[in-house]
Amino acid sequence: GHWSDTFEPSIDLSLEIENASDLHTALESFTKLEKLEDPEMKFTCEHCKEQVSVEKQLMLDQVPSVAAFHLKRFKNDGSFVEKIDKYVKFPLELDLQPYTICDQNEEVHNLFSLCNN
Repeated sequence: GHWSDTFEPSIDLSLEIENASDLHTALESFTKLEKLEDPEMKFTCEHCKEQVSVEKQLMLDQVPSVAAFHLKRFKNDGSFVEKIDKYVKFPLELDLQPYTICDQNEEVHNLFSLCNN
């Protein structure tokens, strides 16, 4: 039942696009809850000192005045690099509120007008 927060400043969001056809899907993948279940790694809760399973989730704490999305167009399997050559759809307006840690019931909208650079 214990959680910890780590904050990392960033200039842009690097989004995986291999399994995403649009920006919303890439953002959902970026912010999805991930279970870390490596049997080789043992995690000890700093609160109760018990061995626990760990979940990780990346979310935006503060919405920037300008949002930059870096689409990861290359994948590396360890022996060679391959370009992901596909079109990724994006809306002309994007609300980043679903990808932030603020209460999802709040009527706060973080609307951005998007362009392709």
